Amino acid sequence: MQYPELGLKVPIFIASGAMDKDTPLRMQQALVSKLCDAGSTVHSVVYKDKAHLNTLSHSINDAMEFVQAARLGKLTDGNCLSARALQ
Repeated sequence: MQYPELGLKVPIFIASGAMDKDTPLRMQQALVSKLCDAGSTVHSVVYKDKAHLNTLSHSINDAMEFVQAARLGKLTDGNCLSARALQ
């Protein structure tokens, strides 16, 4: 999968399910790594026991907290270093 730009000017939240067979965790982690390498602020969360649709429903609260923090200017620098450590 190709993206036109990976150096995003806004922070991004990526929720991944370790049991996801539709979008496997290795693919999600590769995307996170490319975004981080391009200088994007990435907030990546892995839900260890979730598959594709379960991840969506279980990430809603985390995603809403991320959006609220972004709107208030209270986001951290992301978690690229810890996300890379999981690979």
